[in-house]
Amino acid sequence: MEHEFTLRFMLGPADAVGDVNDILERLGEAGCLDALVGIGAAGRIALDFSRSAASLEQAIRSAIADVKTAIPTAELYSVELEQGGENADAILKKKLADLLAEMPHGLPRVDGWDDMPSVGLESK
Repeated sequence: MEHEFTLRFMLGPADAVGDVNDILERLGEAGCLDALVGIGAAGRIALDFSRSAASLEQAIRSAIADVKTAIPTAELYSVELEQGGENADAILKKKLADLLAEMPHGLPRVDGWDDMPSVGLESK
């Protein structure tokens, strides 16, 4: 089954200033041919994977291992799941249910929230 997700890493100092083509070559050699690679912000890299695996967890774990093989100093700081996938929906619903279960009285109210102007919905 195909699983789609994005992994974001902080690069170590040597890789952060290193040759981008070298990083891309190492990622390819390590098995990350199923990812689109984005290098925009200095010292950071994002890989948008479409990986075949028996489970989403297995796909993510193998992708992280491949990146760490290519860039040993890379530190994972974000995993983003495709919003439309069934697996992603189940995981997100479980996390939300767990979070809500920890709140004995439901979501907290913020005084004045209803009176705040909407952002991005202003009329021009």
